[in-house]
Amino acid sequence: MDGRILIVLNPISGGGRGLRLLPRVQAELGRRGVESDVFHTERAGDARRVAREKGGSYRGIVAMGGDGTINEIVNGLERTEDVALGAIPVGTANLLARELRLPRNPEQAAGIIAGDRTQQIDLCEANGRRFLMCAGVGWDAEVLRHLEAARRGPISFRTYLQPIAQAMMSYDFPEIRVIVDGEEIRGGILFVGNIRNYAGFFTVTPDAIFDDGLLDVCVIKKGRRRDFLRWFAAAYTGRLGRYKDVVLRQGREIRVESDRPLPFQVDGDCAGETPVTIRVKPRAARVMIREGNTP
Repeated sequence: MDGRILIVLNPISGGGRGLRLLPRVQAELGRRGVESDVFHTERAGDARRVAREKGGSYRGIVAMGGDGTINEIVNGLERTEDVALGAIPVGTANLLARELRLPRNPEQAAGIIAGDRTQQIDLCEANGRRFLMCAGVGWDAEVLRHLEAARRGPISFRTYLQPIAQAMMSYDFPEIRVIVDGEEIRGGILFVGNIRNYAGFFTVTPDAIFDDGLLDVCVIKKGRRRDFLRWFAAAYTGRLGRYKDVVLRQGREIRVESDRPLPFQVDGDCAGETPVTIRVKPRAARVMIREGNTP
């Protein structure tokens, strides 16, 4: 492994913003004495493949895309502890970048990449699928099912409006059984967070810390369409946990069961159906952070 950096660029992310910023990033890296190679993704799975095949040859891999690009890289790396993961946020939600307080300015982002400051964070798995940020069972995964079925090209926050409306009308909120370190909670919607932010605007796991070795759990006990506005408002202000029909817990292993298979998502991508077991591996991933950052 040498000191080179691999930039994995999603050319359609952010409406092509990464393509426009790439020359500035590489120029700043070069000015700081850091050599970089660039891999352009063309389809889903490309970032995972290049991370698996070439990740061990670099001191760091930088995702120049959205959270989906980051997730693919994490799932492609053989050993997440050995290769530092960086992010230049050009996607839609950019959840990890928000949590790490990474800059959108390309020269500032390149400065972080060129530095040697990293942070060990927790690595999570859902039925073996790795993730760094969040997971969900039920309604939010149903939204993503509708999104993926209709997706054509890049997405934005506006792209989610129709899938959200479709899921609100069609999803019937079957009961799920959530077992958190042996404690069973019954509900209609489950969110699991390794970070506080969800979907860019909401806080459903307000106590989440991504290097504490714990998963933060939010279970909405009874799913009803008429309560959506209340939930959205409470999540937007970070006060979802004050309601009696919302349960917040922390744990290291979560088992989710249901009478019929229900979709689950990780880091904003559909990942399978229940039953699902979600686990955390404390500080098993390494990310690039800015000097003086205390995530």
